Amino acid sequence: MYFKEADVDYDRDLLSQTISTLENCLAKKDLMLDSAKKAKVAVKLFENLKRSGVQAENLAMIEREAMELLELV
Repeated sequence: MYFKEADVDYDRDLLSQTISTLENCLAKKDLMLDSAKKAKVAVKLFENLKRSGVQAENLAMIEREAMELLELV
């Protein structure tokens, strides 16, 4: 569940957009997560997006994936 550089290529733009979108989705759902849990969710979301080939510009897909992942939290 943790990010390992060898497993997924680093993409600064996608990571930044992932964190920003996750924050927005948490606010929409009125959810509060502690920092450690939020970091774990962000890493998992980033890994899923990266493996699926999602680009940072695809905001709709990033938000959809974030909302689905937050259903499991």
